[in-house]
Amino acid sequence: MEKEPGTGSAESLADERGAGVDHPKKPSPRQLPQVLVSPILREAIVALTALAAFLYVAVTLARLNASYRLHHNHKLHHQKEFVPSRHAEGTAGQEVLHAALNRDEPRSSAVPYTPMPPLRDQADIQDLWVADRVDRILPALLAAHDVSFWLVSQREYGEDPVFWATVPRSKVFSARRRTLMAFHLTDEGLLKKWLFIDNTPKVWDDLKAVLEETKPRNIAINADSTLAFADGMHLGEAEAIIANLPLQYVPRIVRRPLLPIQFLATRPNGMLPFYENLMKIVHSIIAEGFSAKVITPGKTSTADVQWWFRDKIQAMNMTTWFHPSVDLTRPGPSGPINKSGPDAIIQPGDLIWTDFGVTIMGLNTDTQHMGYVLKPDEADPPAGLERGLTHHSNLMQDVVMEEILPGRTGNEVLVAARKKIQELGVNGTVYCHPIGDYGHAAGSLIGMTNLQDGVPVLGDLPIFPNMWYSIELQANVPIPEWGGQHANFRQEEDAYIDEKGDTHWVFRRQDKLHVVRPTYA
Repeated sequence: MEKEPGTGSAESLADERGAGVDHPKKPSPRQLPQVLVSPILREAIVALTALAAFLYVAVTLARLNASYRLHHNHKLHHQKEFVPSRHAEGTAGQEVLHAALNRDEPRSSAVPYTPMPPLRDQADIQDLWVADRVDRILPALLAAHDVSFWLVSQREYGEDPVFWATVPRSKVFSARRRTLMAFHLTDEGLLKKWLFIDNTPKVWDDLKAVLEETKPRNIAINADSTLAFADGMHLGEAEAIIANLPLQYVPRIVRRPLLPIQFLATRPNGMLPFYENLMKIVHSIIAEGFSAKVITPGKTSTADVQWWFRDKIQAMNMTTWFHPSVDLTRPGPSGPINKSGPDAIIQPGDLIWTDFGVTIMGLNTDTQHMGYVLKPDEADPPAGLERGLTHHSNLMQDVVMEEILPGRTGNEVLVAARKKIQELGVNGTVYCHPIGDYGHAAGSLIGMTNLQDGVPVLGDLPIFPNMWYSIELQANVPIPEWGGQHANFRQEEDAYIDEKGDTHWVFRRQDKLHVVRPTYA
C-alpha cells in the first residue's frame, strides 16, 4: 500500500508519515520561460535548451569521472585506516540479544537445531544493527574517506545497496517515491542526517536548505563504472540531482567508491552471535540432508535432496539467495563420473557434495560440504576420501585463513596463498568472497574459478577489519581406492575478521565427511 508523501527530517522510513498534501508544482529556475513566440522559434529554443542541458550534465559527469580516477588511484593504497571500536550495546540491546540466543524452545529429535527468535524480536535486533552502523560506524568512515556530505538518493524499487544498510529491513520493504538520504559530518566530528520522501519539486528545496545550512566541502554520490556496490545511484537520479542543485554545489560533487563498499562490508556490533547461530542451523540442515533420513541409495536423486533442502528452509521460516546445488561423484570405467539432476540417482559408494545457503534477518550464508554413502560392507568412508578432505582442502583453508590480513588486497592474499599451497604439493584453486548483507557481498575478491593469477579491480580492493568472508576453494585429489582417479573436494565455510585483524571460523569448518548410513537388508 502506497504511503502519502512526507517531507522534512525523519529517523527511519518505518516511522515516516505524510501530511497527505501534495505541494503545488513550482516552475524550475532552469525551465524555459513561457513567452509568446512563433511555434518554429519556440521549438528551436526548446531544442537548444535541451542540448545545452544535455551537454552540461555530460561535461559534469565526465569531470566527476576524471577527478574520481585521480582520487581513486591515490586513495586505494593511501586511505586513512578505519578500525571501528567495539563497545557494548545498551542494557536493553543486551537483554534482547541474550534472550533471543537463549530461548528455550523444543528442538528436533533427529538433529539439534538452534531456534531463531520470533519476528518481533528479530525486528528489535535489526534496529540495533542499523543504529550501530549509522551512529557509530558511519561517522568514522566519512572522516576516513574525507567526505563532508554523503547523498544517497533513489526511487521505489531502484534502491541503492546502501539504502538497505540504513533502514530496518524487517519493517521497510522498499524506498518510497523519491527517497533522499543525506549524511553530514560536522567539523566537530558529529553526524547529522536527513531523510526526505517526496515526489514533488519540494524535495529539491529541502535539499537546498540543508546544503545552505551545512555548506559542505564536498558532496559524495555513489556512482562508479566498475564497482557495483559503489554504483547505487542510477544515472537518471544523478542527472536529476545535478540539474536541481544550486550551481555553486555542482563542482563539489565527488566519488568515493570505497566509502559505500567499506560501509557495507563492516559488520555492526551484535551481529556475529546471530550469524554463528545461523551457521549452526546450516550445519544441522546439511547433516540431516546428507543422512539416511533423506537419502535412500538406489532411489533418491540429487534433485530430490536439493528440493528437500528448499522445503526445510521454508519450514524453518527462512529463505535462500540461490537454489542449492547437489551432485555425486563416483569412479567410472575411464575416469570419474560427476552427475546431478533428477536422473542422478545416489548409489552406495558415491561421494556427494552440496552448495547451500540461507537468508534471514538480512544475513546470508554460503556453505559447501562433502558426504559419502556407505556400501553394505563398509563401516566408514575409504581412507583416501577422508584424507582428501583433511590433508588437501582443509590444508588449503588453513593457508588462506593465515594469509587474510586487513590492508592487503584480495590479489595479494591470492598470490601468497597459492604459492604456499603449491609448495605443500596440493593441487587446487581458491575463490573466496565477502559475505553478509549479500551472498556475494561488498569487498575484495580472493580469486575466481577462472582467475587464479588475480582478479582485475575487485581483487585490488583492500581487506577491512570486521568483515566476513566465505572461504571457498577446491582440491583435486587422486583417490587410491578409486584406482588413482581424481575427486574434487569443494569446501566453503564462512569466517570473520575481528577488529585486531585475526581471522576465525564463524562456527566451525567441516573436517569429517558426512556419512550416509543406510540400513541394508
